[in-house]
Amino acid sequence: MFLHPHKQHLSSIVSLALLATLTFFAGLHSPFLYDDLHAIVDNPYIKDLSQFQTLIGIENIFNRSVLQFTFAINHHIGGQSVFGYHLVNTLLHLFSAIVFYFIALELIQLERDENRTRLKNLPLFAAALHTVNPVAVEPVLYISSRSSLLASFFYLLTFYTILFYFKKKPKNPLTKTGYFLTILLFFLLGLGSKEIVLTLPLIAGSYLWLKTPTEDRRKIFAPLFIAAAFLGGYLVLRYVRQGAIFTATADPASAELNRWLYFFTQIKIWIFYYLNKLLFPINLNFEPDIVLAENFSDPACIASIFIAFGLTAVFYFQHSRLAKFAAIWTLLTILPTSSIVPLKQIAVEHRTYLSGFGVSLLLAWAILSVLPKVQWRVVTVTILLALFSSLMIVRTLDYRTRIILWEDTALKSPQKPLVHNNLATAYLADDQFDRAKAELETLVKIDPLYANAYINLGNILLRQKKPDEALPYFDHALELGSERAEVFYNAGLARLQTGRTQEAIPFLTKAVGMKPNHEGYRFQLGNAYREIKNYDSALLQYRILTRRNPKHVEARNNAGVIFWNLKNYSLAEKEFLKAFKEDDKYPEVLGNLVSLYLVTGRPEEAISYLKRLAEIQPNSPRVAELMMLYQQMQNRPTGKQPANTQ
Repeated sequence: MFLHPHKQHLSSIVSLALLATLTFFAGLHSPFLYDDLHAIVDNPYIKDLSQFQTLIGIENIFNRSVLQFTFAINHHIGGQSVFGYHLVNTLLHLFSAIVFYFIALELIQLERDENRTRLKNLPLFAAALHTVNPVAVEPVLYISSRSSLLASFFYLLTFYTILFYFKKKPKNPLTKTGYFLTILLFFLLGLGSKEIVLTLPLIAGSYLWLKTPTEDRRKIFAPLFIAAAFLGGYLVLRYVRQGAIFTATADPASAELNRWLYFFTQIKIWIFYYLNKLLFPINLNFEPDIVLAENFSDPACIASIFIAFGLTAVFYFQHSRLAKFAAIWTLLTILPTSSIVPLKQIAVEHRTYLSGFGVSLLLAWAILSVLPKVQWRVVTVTILLALFSSLMIVRTLDYRTRIILWEDTALKSPQKPLVHNNLATAYLADDQFDRAKAELETLVKIDPLYANAYINLGNILLRQKKPDEALPYFDHALELGSERAEVFYNAGLARLQTGRTQEAIPFLTKAVGMKPNHEGYRFQLGNAYREIKNYDSALLQYRILTRRNPKHVEARNNAGVIFWNLKNYSLAEKEFLKAFKEDDKYPEVLGNLVSLYLVTGRPEEAISYLKRLAEIQPNSPRVAELMMLYQQMQNRPTGKQPANTQ
């Protein structure tokens, strides 16, 4: 067995840490992007860590509970600060590289004795190449892609534990049980992150098959059977719980796409896109413009099948078992997201993260096996690491802002409607209305039936305080079949802002029904009910809001106003005071408390709130009016009450 001193391991770990820090330092403050908004920013299940077990439950692995738990911890510690989320992603990337380093140390044992010395630097080279491969930028900086990072980390930990078990071959039953429980724990944590870990039994089986001499392979049938039984049991449980095995139930497009055409297309993507990007990581694209093959006669797909068979033959007939294993890893680990389970996005680069370990292993093996001199190997790897690091740093700069990223993507996918829509959304968030409108007009030319274009055109007008002009765009989006909660909400909001309150309520109700945890939708529905004096329904909406979020000051204030209008000053006071407790600088609440105490003849209780309001809004007409009323009451004979000023 080839032994590696502890100092060399420590030196390798430090080197990997320096590479990760150097390449990702510039991206630690990249903003939330795309799916991050609903996965993190608007995700009600991660807002309160103390309620996580009640709302999701760590055991609910079918809903990626482990991934959600990490987001909940991030939110608990740092709220919506992106730094903490990026730090965790970067650390996961680094820790995965470190575990991969130790896995590669063991994988060298697959080689013949005479080749092991030649491959002594393979673990560090392979781990370093993966660390700085520019394709890793997307899974690290696109925070929602933590699912790939987290699942890969537990995948690697599980596999390393399996390797260690078969290396040590413990005899003690208690020790065996400990190994088994550790493997099971890591595997379940991986499943709770993303289901890509399902290929692990196949990877472990492939390793054991390659490592075991032909005459002894009967001895590994028992562990292979256990792994297969566990995988089969999980698939049965998934069918019972989710109602499907080979359909992504969370992705509506999964049931609509032809799974065999999807698989046919994926073969082309494996060969001409994913493998190409992992080996030559230039011109990376956040949203590749790759469409589903229309039929089984697509020339590129057919060519990719022949190339795939050719590569399979090459690796089968070559003699290195390590290279065989690396090729098997590369293929099997991409299958869960790129085979017969259709997904809405035909191709995205973060799906290659786990598969990339196999490519890095192959690349390091090829350099060390082909180049005859040590100096040549070191120079080649150094040049490759420098090139990859430079490309990675450049790629991280594309993630500095949403606008930069989507402008880059629009240049690379100029005919993809989604890209132009997201670029317009980024412009809209930055109040660049003219550029957003121009992008949407380009989008409508590409696809006149793209409903989201009309939604965003309406959003522009709504932001410009033109709800009457915005309304037709929202209605047209609904006519085109849009079922997004946002469009129902905006259609209702535009009606609300144009005085058509009664018409607005069904749209707002629909939006709330689709997203019952969205505070903004429910708040406006409550406001609509309040405007038509349906106070019971309005109070119900405000009560739901404040029960879920006791710090919702506006809802408490509006509930207080309703009680004021009903002349129930006692309940109004309670609501205003609760709102004040949550935000003692909210002008509306301060003004309402001052008015209430003056109306109820308690000017001595009003003065402290009046002074605070005057500090916040010294030039406000309302402050001057309330101050005048307060002074009048101070001069008024005892017992005489002022008029209601609300």
